[in-house]
Amino acid sequence: MHALSHIDSVLIIEDEYFIASELAETFSRHGVPTVEIAAGIAQCLALLEQKAIDFATVDVNLRDGWCEELVEELAARSIPFVYVSGYAPEDRPGLRRAAWIRKPVDEQELLAAILAARPAKATSAGQSEDSSPAL
Repeated sequence: MHALSHIDSVLIIEDEYFIASELAETFSRHGVPTVEIAAGIAQCLALLEQKAIDFATVDVNLRDGWCEELVEELAARSIPFVYVSGYAPEDRPGLRRAAWIRKPVDEQELLAAILAARPAKATSAGQSEDSSPAL
């Protein structure tokens, strides 16, 4: 079983095409069947209205502004997320707390942060559905 197969859909909020594509490939390779990409705030908000999203990655600085509005909307919808940014957490101290992955993205660090933010679903026997090896 893939490391992230318990996540049905991911929203990548990223305005740099190559980074968004690399993240999308990572999610697909690790078992996420639906990956959406939003390059800006308006596009992201529209996608959240149209699609069911289980998890998100958030770039802090997008082409049309900072991410504060988006992370508050994700929180209001109970969608867990991690930041993926070239900025450091101390650069934006007022942001809602979440794991912070610095660019360039280390895949294992990203996977570990996602699993910590959204652990594998438990089965009725109390066992995790995710049988992938430890990261």
